This record gives sequence, C-alpha cells and structure tokens, in this order.
Amino acid sequence: MKRHTAAGRKTFKRRRKEVINLTYQRPMGLFTDLPEEIIQSILGEYIPLSSLAVLAQTSKSMCTYIRELAIDSQLIIQPICKYIVKNWCPRISVYFAHIGSFLRMASSYLNTKDKLRVLETFIFTLEESFIEISQKLSLEFAYDCIGLLIQRFVIKWDDDGLREVFTVISRLSKLHERLNRVLSVDNPGILRKFEQDIRLFVRLVFIEKVSSSDQHCLWLSLLMELFPTQRARLLFLLYGPTEEVEDEGSAIVDWYLLAQCTDYGHFICPYEILKDLADVFTLVSNSERFKWSETAIIRFFNEITCTPDEWCHENQAKLLFLLGQDMAVKILQAKLKTNNISDFAGIAYHLAQVSSPSSQESSPHSLTWFVEVVFKSILVLPAPSSRSYVIAEIFSTWKENIQSLTDDLQDNFILNDFGNLVERWRASVTNLSLLTHLLTEALLSDKPGSLISCKKLFQHDNGI
Repeated sequence: MKRHTAAGRKTFKRRRKEVINLTYQRPMGLFTDLPEEIIQSILGEYIPLSSLAVLAQTSKSMCTYIRELAIDSQLIIQPICKYIVKNWCPRISVYFAHIGSFLRMASSYLNTKDKLRVLETFIFTLEESFIEISQKLSLEFAYDCIGLLIQRFVIKWDDDGLREVFTVISRLSKLHERLNRVLSVDNPGILRKFEQDIRLFVRLVFIEKVSSSDQHCLWLSLLMELFPTQRARLLFLLYGPTEEVEDEGSAIVDWYLLAQCTDYGHFICPYEILKDLADVFTLVSNSERFKWSETAIIRFFNEITCTPDEWCHENQAKLLFLLGQDMAVKILQAKLKTNNISDFAGIAYHLAQVSSPSSQESSPHSLTWFVEVVFKSILVLPAPSSRSYVIAEIFSTWKENIQSLTDDLQDNFILNDFGNLVERWRASVTNLSLLTHLLTEALLSDKPGSLISCKKLFQHDNGI
C-alpha cells in the first residue's frame, strides 16, 4: 500500500479544515451547494413541519435560514392547497396548529417586534389560502384555522406581547372598523351578515382557543377598550342567543328574543341560550384583571338586561339563577335600594319558577334556594314592615300570574300551546303551595337552620 507523504497529509488536513469552516459558515452545510429546488423538496416533502421546527432550534443561523426559506418559497403553503383539494378538514386544522408552533419556534431568537413582523408577513402569505378555504369549505372553518395558528404562536407570551399581537391582528383584519359598523347602528339586527361575521371572527380567532381564563379576560378587556360605552352590546353580540335562519350559513344573533316571554313551560327553560352570557358575566365580575366594584357589576347587569330592549322578568330571573345565589342577592338588593319593588317582585316570582326543577316535584325543599335568596335580599331593608310589604308584593304578583294563566287557558283552549299553558299553570300553583308550606314550617319551627331565622325578619317589638 502506498504510503501518504507528509505533504499529502498536510493537504488533506487543510482541505478538511476548509470543509469544516464552510460547514459552520453556512447553516445547511454542504447541502447549501444543492439547487434550491432540491432543498425545498427535502424540507417540504420529507420532513414534517414539527420536525422542521425542531431543526430550526439547532442554531440561530439555521433558525433564520429555515424561517426565511419557509416564508419566501411558500414551503408551508403548498400542503394546504393539497389538503383543500382533498377536503381534508381535520388535517387542515392540525396543520394550521403546527404552523403556529413552527412560527413560534422558528422566531424564538427574535425580539417581540421582529416576531410580530414574522407573524404579519406570514399572514399576508396565507391570504390566498384563507380565501380558498372560506370559499370551498366555510368562513367559519377559515377563522378557526387562523385562531389555531395564532394561539399556538402566542403560547407563554406575557400580557404586553399579547397586547401587541391583538394590535397587529386588529389592524390586519380592520377589526375596529368592522365592530364600529355593527355597533353604531340604532337598530341591532339590520346588518345581520356583518354581525354574524364579526361574532365568528372574534370568538374563533381570539376567545375559543384561549389557554386560560386570564387570557380570555385579557382579550375581552382589549375588545372593551375599543368601545367602552358599548360593552354590554358588544358582549351581547359575542355571547347572546342566536337563531338559525335559512340561507344564512351559521346562526345569527337574536337581539330581541330575551325581551319576549314566549316559552310557556318554565320547567323546560332554554337555559342554554343564556349560558354563554352568564359564564362571561361571572368571568368578568370575578376577574382581578377587571377589578369591578359591586356597583360596577350591578350597573353592567342593568346594561346587559336592557340590550337592546329591556328583558322580560322571566329571562332576567333565568340569568340570575345561572349567576348563582350571591350574585342574585346583590342584584335584587340593588332593586330594593332604588325602591323598584315591582321589578323585584316580578323577577322573584319567575325566580321561584326557575329554581323549582319541575311541577312534579313533591318536596318543598326544591324552593329552599329561592327562599334564601329572597330573605337575604330583603335584609337590606331596615324596617320589618318594609320587608313584609315586599313579601306581600311577591305573593300579589304570584296571584296575578296565576290569574293571567287561568285567563289564557280559557281563551286558548283550541290552540296548539294549550298543553304548555296547563303545565305552566299547574307548576305555578304547585310552587305556591310548596312555598307556603316551606314558610309556615320555618316560622313555626324552633330548630336551628338557614330558614328558621326568617321569623326575625318580620318581628316587631310587640311580636309578629
């Protein structure tokens, strides 16, 4: 075997050093000498996006190379087109989530300003894909995909960073102009298509993909800052009840449903139509981020229950029931402080119907929750005579409702809703008898308990 000369070994070491230096100088090493089409094919067709994100973490130069290559060459966009053609919705959703993770990891070496620039640039490159998804699949699905991307991108960002992301997305989507268009009209519901669009956009892009309740509150606070005087109407637009309309695609906001009392069977109350509003009301009122006082909470309740018109007592009672006992007591006490006895009595009557699960309930203790709410509420009145008057007004309202139901039964005997009227009448009478039994038992009993103290509520110096 021929021996290498000293000069040959020296030449070999020199060339080896040159190759190593070249490798360190170029992020892809010797692969950089390959045609760009080959590199794109390797990275785009043979390496999953999740692995590509990990590869971007190997060095700062590699991170920059892959990020720029992905954006400039539309390396990431190409699979989306293939998925759209094959109508692979689940795979498209997963892929958009992976895009968000990739962008987060591929921009990890950048400061916040440059990260936002990467997000903005990439959203521009996604514009054609977004339009194609919204046209061939649905607008709702397109917004959902963007929401997945953004929420994966902002994982572990602080509040200041999230505010900047909100500003960028708002500017790109013209969020302020779109919201102003639907909130500035005198009669809500006129611009149904625009309302439907903005509700889908805000909920799917910002709210429904949040990783925590605190982030949920942050997005809401940023939205309310845009329209501080329209916050109740804004939340109703986002969380209010909807109705299905033919040829409208997804559901549209039903602004006037809660101002009407159209469901006769209270024990079949459509609680689901108020659940979103109740949940967001609870979230906001308990949030340290908003720090609302009791007065602010009560004012907001009054605003939301007058949006766009004043809700009927039945639906106000349903919302209070969903908000819980403590919140119900605060709101009802505010009614009494302003001497709004008729509102208090009307809401209290329907609260009794709502809190009783069905007219077939045989135990009076189904109304215990209601009685506790009423007793705690009237404690705000100092005089026993005032408390007695309020209780009398509740029973008077109860009597009027039973009489009204009786008249409806006589007038609507042949109508389709006659059965519902009968059930409503029966439930109201049953609940009245159960409530009477419960109060009598509480007044006469000497056993300690939450309701026994009711005797003291109406006791004067010379007795009851």
